[in-house]
Amino acid sequence: MKSSRWMVVALFMLLPAGNAVWASPQDAYIAGYAAAELQYADHLTAAAIKVRDGIIYVSLPPHIAGVNRQAIARQLGKIKGVRKVIFAAPAAHSQAAPAIGTQPATSNAPGPQPVGMEPSVPVSVPISKSLRQSPWAFGFNVLHRRHLYRMPTGFLPPGQLFTPLLADPKWPGFSAAYANYAPYHPANLNAVVQVAIGGTVPLYRGNLGRHWQWETGMFGTDYAYFNTNAPNVDLQNNDYQVGGYFAFRHRNWSFYTRFFHQSSHLGDGYIANILGGTQGISVFTYEQLGGYVSYSFYHRWFRLYAGAGYFFDTYPYDLGKEIFQYGAEFHGPAFARFHSLYVSPVAGIDLKDWAQTHYSTDISARAGFQFDNGSISSPTMQILFEYYHGHSPFGEFYNNVIQYVGIGLHVQY
Repeated sequence: MKSSRWMVVALFMLLPAGNAVWASPQDAYIAGYAAAELQYADHLTAAAIKVRDGIIYVSLPPHIAGVNRQAIARQLGKIKGVRKVIFAAPAAHSQAAPAIGTQPATSNAPGPQPVGMEPSVPVSVPISKSLRQSPWAFGFNVLHRRHLYRMPTGFLPPGQLFTPLLADPKWPGFSAAYANYAPYHPANLNAVVQVAIGGTVPLYRGNLGRHWQWETGMFGTDYAYFNTNAPNVDLQNNDYQVGGYFAFRHRNWSFYTRFFHQSSHLGDGYIANILGGTQGISVFTYEQLGGYVSYSFYHRWFRLYAGAGYFFDTYPYDLGKEIFQYGAEFHGPAFARFHSLYVSPVAGIDLKDWAQTHYSTDISARAGFQFDNGSISSPTMQILFEYYHGHSPFGEFYNNVIQYVGIGLHVQY
């Protein structure tokens, strides 16, 4: 009886062996990585792939058969565990494996294979999985940021190649924040509302080769802050910025250069209550030319950046000319979802060293939550807890050392 049982078990285990070959976890990993590369780096959405024992079989439809196969093979060959990349004949594409991002067909018929090769196992590789939770979902890794190297091109494209600097208090955008100045509060300034109205408008985006993109656009913002301790919530200062920029991106590297004009104007409330109604000399204006380089890593959760700027046509004339800026950011995966709204943690620190203030470091730190629709080019809304210590970033008050904590709402389009 025991021997009969073992024979039944052995027969049960051997029956599937003649009809199917199971892909290993390593093959599934390779298939997922290769699918992402073909989908996002090469835009080959109609390509079909199979993986067996570390060999990638790629089937291209006839209308894209003229692509550089050697470049694609080199690209896919860099994936860990890949032994070889083989291209099937384009004419047989109609019988190939399912296109990337689709479910496999119910038929067990193998797709086209090179002569002398055994049929490989189709691997289903959906690029964008829909969440199968309820509309309200919580937990780690609700959404992973995708390695999207290319963004939509053309006039007035969505998103920005160089993403806004999270902790920079003077980056173009729309925001409203409450800040409590302590222990430094010049001119009895304590409770402050800081407002920014503006943003960045990409005018055109194009491709340069396989992984490079470029973008040009314009930006403008009005930065203002109000003293809420005053009876009429007095306006203290307005800074107007307007300019243009060029941006470039190569995979996780991004580059940004800009030119802008700023003019600053004291608020009527400040002139009336602090200066006694006499404005005196209150001109503060300059142009600035600057550039930044940024690198994102580890699924784009982390980002490092550095840049420098040069002031000219300044008033006062002896205003310091050089400024250096650098920082780091964290953009974590979404941990909650409300219908199509995703929530993720964010944090950043921004440091500035300006010749005018003898290169003493101004520190701006922010942390909180970001809300978006989950796409790479989605508008974002952030609720951030803020800390600042250094020289005031507002207009003629640049010589005042301030420190504040606050909370703000920030929106980027």
